[in-house]
Amino acid sequence: MVIALLYIKLAFAAPDIPSWGWLAFAALLLLVIFFIVYFISLFLYEKKMTKRVQRSNKRLALILDTTKIHIWLYDIAKQTITSIDHQGNKTTTPLSPYFLQYYMVPADYEQLCRAFEELASEKKERETLEVHVTEGNSRELFVFSLDMSVMKRNRKGKPTVIIGATTNITAERKSQQMQKDTMLRYKHIFNSALVDTVSYDEHGCIDDMNEKAAKAFPLGIQSIINAHVSVQSVLDIPGLTADNLDYTYLTQIYTSADDPRPLNRYLKRDKLYYELQLVPVRDDHGQLLGIYGTGRDVTETANSYSLLKQNVAQLQKATDELQDYIRNIDYVMRFGGIRVVNYSPDTHTLLVYSEIERIQQKLTQARLLSLTSEESKKTVQRLLNNMDNRTRQPVKAAVSSILRLKGGNRLCLNFSFVPILDANGHVTEYFGMCRDISNIKATEEQLARETVKAQEIETVKNAFLRNMSYEIRTPLTSVVGFAELFEMEHDVDDEQFFIEEIKKNSRTLLNLVNNILFLSRLDAGMIEIKTMSIDFATFFEERCQNVWAHHQQPGVDYIVDSSYKHLVLDVDLTNLSIVIEQIVSNAVQNTTSGSVHASFDYNGENLTMTVQDTGSGIPDNLIDRIFERFVTTGSDNSGLGLPICQEVVRLMGGRIHLKSERGKGTIVWIIIPCTCREMQRKN
Repeated sequence: MVIALLYIKLAFAAPDIPSWGWLAFAALLLLVIFFIVYFISLFLYEKKMTKRVQRSNKRLALILDTTKIHIWLYDIAKQTITSIDHQGNKTTTPLSPYFLQYYMVPADYEQLCRAFEELASEKKERETLEVHVTEGNSRELFVFSLDMSVMKRNRKGKPTVIIGATTNITAERKSQQMQKDTMLRYKHIFNSALVDTVSYDEHGCIDDMNEKAAKAFPLGIQSIINAHVSVQSVLDIPGLTADNLDYTYLTQIYTSADDPRPLNRYLKRDKLYYELQLVPVRDDHGQLLGIYGTGRDVTETANSYSLLKQNVAQLQKATDELQDYIRNIDYVMRFGGIRVVNYSPDTHTLLVYSEIERIQQKLTQARLLSLTSEESKKTVQRLLNNMDNRTRQPVKAAVSSILRLKGGNRLCLNFSFVPILDANGHVTEYFGMCRDISNIKATEEQLARETVKAQEIETVKNAFLRNMSYEIRTPLTSVVGFAELFEMEHDVDDEQFFIEEIKKNSRTLLNLVNNILFLSRLDAGMIEIKTMSIDFATFFEERCQNVWAHHQQPGVDYIVDSSYKHLVLDVDLTNLSIVIEQIVSNAVQNTTSGSVHASFDYNGENLTMTVQDTGSGIPDNLIDRIFERFVTTGSDNSGLGLPICQEVVRLMGGRIHLKSERGKGTIVWIIIPCTCREMQRKN
């Protein structure tokens, strides 16, 4: 329409131009407009197709990049290879046989040439090959999969271009080879394992086992598989199934061929210790894939272990006995005064062991001689010379040391050595014992002294017996004599005198017998100390007055000195009375002039009683022995009073002291520990 209007307008505007000219111009204009529209449409279509191709190329490149596929074209006539990368870029290189032979395995190169020839000759339309190529300086081997087919043909239908796709399958082949190697190793380990190896399927039934495991069953492997031996039969645990099985490690013990457990139907063993381990294999969802089990017959091991335990127990028992023996020896050495000694003639050194493995002293010859007393030096020198000369005879000697023990006794040792010989019979050292005989020597010396003392005591005892015989006989004779006077003619006025003499001598005899009996009870340990609360101020004065009433002599003052109005003490009344009466009686009997003074005091812990007289005193030669039995000053005929007092005071936990001077008198202190209940002093 626009063109027609334009044509009319131009026709009227230029009347000089013929009409056919305008028609030609219009046709030309239409042709120009057509080409313009065509080219615009073509441009738009090409742009659209380009975008589609680019999108397809991107997809293809992504696919190629993801799948690691390389595309190439082989021109049969030109014998060139055009490589197309993932971006669609092309690189053309001539195909050199020498190049391919250098990088490819010869067999693969021949296979590739044969494939090209078959595709070019139309024997095959498609060919797939697997070739091995070495790349880089390391000459590392890679595996590629080649997929080739005919892409273009000429007018006669002959192939001209072959397209190929190369995929690097090195990792896949390595993985396959690794799986193959792993499977081979698994099979090798499975069949050559030193333990029984059994495989269970997902249902918990045996599906394979090695030869060693099959030997435990009288059936063959296939027979066992066909028997569908389940894991429940192997374990025989109530409630156990293949699904709830966890890692299991246990030892099954069969003690009889008649054992009712299911597995023993196949084993038929009289005695079996079987160590078993089961490991279930599950997928990521916990579904059981199979069970892998290993086991071994440990019957011999168990028997050996049992025997080993017995041997270990016996060895431990022997070791304990040896340790006890060593401990006993160490104890004897430690507390029995015995030492193990070892003398080396090579080093001239004496080793003294306080225990089996503990050296107490290491002494040289000079040190030994310096510790030896003068009377034993020659003995020690002879002892050392004999051992230095390597005598084969035992060496013995008793040696006195200059050292002294805690008690003051001199250290005396008894050495006894025996020679130790080597394989050639030569003396290498001397082994022996060293015994402390200090106590024995001291005892011998003490025994000698006690023998002398016993002889003296025997003499005193004989004298005592003579005195006792005399003392008993004298009052007894008096009693008998005065009693007989009653039967004879006598004056009635004399009877009172006879009676007094009989009473006096009877009391003397009774006191003597009581002392002897009481001393016997002391020796037998029959005297008990029983305390009670008494007013000691009153008690002490009464005891003293009671003694003085029977033994009072004219011209002597008898004094009881007390600074207490009341003094209540916990004391043994009976035994304390014996001590007070005996000490006061001794003072009264030995005092003919002057005074006898008795007093007491309490210092918060101890009661101290003091009896002082102005009598004849005790001879100097008897002061140290006055508390010994049978020792008498002449006035105490029996010599038992003071020993009895000393023993009684000792039983009460106290002590007694005495000080005397001949012709001036005696003072006695008696100290008794006791508790005070009440105390009131005089103003």
